[in-house]
Amino acid sequence: MIRSIKDVEEVILKFKEAPKVYFKDLKPSMLKEDLSCVYAIIDSNNDKTLYVGRTTKLRRRLYTNHLQGNTSTARLKKYILEDDVNFKNIETLQ
Repeated sequence: MIRSIKDVEEVILKFKEAPKVYFKDLKPSMLKEDLSCVYAIIDSNNDKTLYVGRTTKLRRRLYTNHLQGNTSTARLKKYILEDDVNFKNIETLQ
């Protein structure tokens, strides 16, 4: 339970020091079935945070909500594909 600013700072530090996993290297089998966590999706080119979320099922959230499907159901995918300034080289087959 977080009780003070110091507790919040410790949580943020742990989050920043956690190992990074890149989408290009990620396989669904690498994630536990019911992994509950707070996660961040960060642009590997500039370390800019694109999305921070929390979930009780990380594998399902990443693959269903963020990566698969059309842009009306995969919100992060939609934002990246529609951002011609920061992601001008991304194309999709829909």
